Amino acid sequence: MKFSKILNDEELPDNPGTKDMLIVSIGTGTVKEAYTYKEFKDAGAIKWIKPLIDIMMSGNSETVDYQLKQIYETLAVADCEDYHRIQPKISLASSEMDKADIDNLKALYQDGLSAVRDYKEELDTIIDKLL
Repeated sequence: MKFSKILNDEELPDNPGTKDMLIVSIGTGTVKEAYTYKEFKDAGAIKWIKPLIDIMMSGNSETVDYQLKQIYETLAVADCEDYHRIQPKISLASSEMDKADIDNLKALYQDGLSAVRDYKEELDTIIDKLL
């Protein structure tokens, strides 16, 4: 079925490309944790589990972010700013996925409010584009 027919708008392209898209990527938050040589030089496999998960998860999102930026940079000026990446900083809360106690949930909420303040201009831009 044609895209324009699905959205009930004959003016829309039936095969939309990057120039026809607005992408908003919202991350789950980032914590920059240092893994020092001294701490891990003689570490066994068990001690490497958490750092490896952190590195793999971070690497994946950073790679996709980089790739999308490269794609959007090839577009005309009017379209090249239609990719947005929001990556909140986790500074008050624990980043452990299984830490769902009330204190950590409150800290996550505060980190979320900080992210809204940090990204206010970009969020306003996204809202303007959607309206």
